[in-house]
Amino acid sequence: MRKDQDNQKKTQQQRKLSKAWPDFAARLSAVLSVLQEDEFLVISDKRFNQCVQFVGQGFFGIRLETTSDYYRDDAHQLTDVQIAGLVDLGLQLPSRIPEDSDPQNDPDGSPNFYLETPNPIDFDSLAALAVNVLTVLNVPYAGYLEYDAFSHVDGNSLSFPALGLRREIYSEDSDTNPKLPQLLLNTLSELTGVDTWVFDNDGEIGGVHFCSVTAYVKILSDTPWIRIYAPLIENVMESPVLLTRLNELNVEYGFMHLFHQNGTIFALSDIPVSPFNVSIVAHGLGNFFQIADEINGVLRAEFGDAGALPNKTVGKVTH
Repeated sequence: MRKDQDNQKKTQQQRKLSKAWPDFAARLSAVLSVLQEDEFLVISDKRFNQCVQFVGQGFFGIRLETTSDYYRDDAHQLTDVQIAGLVDLGLQLPSRIPEDSDPQNDPDGSPNFYLETPNPIDFDSLAALAVNVLTVLNVPYAGYLEYDAFSHVDGNSLSFPALGLRREIYSEDSDTNPKLPQLLLNTLSELTGVDTWVFDNDGEIGGVHFCSVTAYVKILSDTPWIRIYAPLIENVMESPVLLTRLNELNVEYGFMHLFHQNGTIFALSDIPVSPFNVSIVAHGLGNFFQIADEINGVLRAEFGDAGALPNKTVGKVTH
């Protein structure tokens, strides 16, 4: 077995690399140099679910991640040689399973292979590293790749034509990605340990619970996004004080939108699913629950503890 692994590693090291990789690395370096805080760049394999993604972290630099076996199907599990290759490049092994993907318990880790690149960043070196990761993953050349990019704060899509890659964007009809509903159900199952989630007659998944928050999840039919929202407190009278406080919290938390409708305070967030990256979706869902639970405690202390009944139809958003 050891001899076979050595032979595989030797073969991989001797494999000829595409002459197009250095040019792609230069273009990637230029794009990474303008990646801002809370912006994501996801470079995906067109053939199956594997990617290299970059997360702009402002003062803290850029994080690079690549897909672990947790998010791969049985036919595309990483070999021991590939895992060793990623570690040799400096990537950290996954530090937690998706079900425990809690940034509060493991703020520096990930269920993926990952690497933190602190400032000041050598963008040429980071781009070259990403190319090496892609070759370890057996991506022959950049023509096998496509990308997506977006801001996690305001949900806006970003365009980087300088990459020279096709950008994957679903059309306005979510049915063009027929696997999306099942992918979402699978991700919720992995995140919660519950495998009985279903869509109701309104096209929503209800009763997703964490601490004080119970949420609904739905696929937005007119954009490549999913929406998660939760009623926090019912029977709250609208007032200038309340609306000012909600606006303050919206500014503070960025991606979380708080609003008052029909006597109920809601929390809402949209998460991109084009392409469907399990790590990003799971992180977005987990982050929503963590922040919504924290905000719920703050608002109950300030505006009363009438309490939302999470499974009541009255708790649904009507716009």
